[in-house]
Amino acid sequence: MKYLLLALLVLAVCSGQSCLQPFDRLAVNDHLREVCAGYVDSDTWIETGLSLMDQARLEGATEPEVLSGLSVNCASDVPEWTQACWACNTAMADQVYGH
Repeated sequence: MKYLLLALLVLAVCSGQSCLQPFDRLAVNDHLREVCAGYVDSDTWIETGLSLMDQARLEGATEPEVLSGLSVNCASDVPEWTQACWACNTAMADQVYGH
């Protein structure tokens, strides 16, 4: 009986929302758009980054290895740009690797 009540509660809370749908780790979402603003402002660029990171993951690369490989891309004399680059890439890697 208590499981039935729990199921009904979950359905009531989730009705009209997407909480019963699986999370798509390769989809651009508002969180990534927010974190990547100021570094990239294109969903296409974020989609490409997610896809490339996922390909590396499928080939056996760990998240730290992927981020280490991006260190050259984020190197800059402009600290704000470097921080934005790392924040965006870290957020994408966290999403791809399920963190």
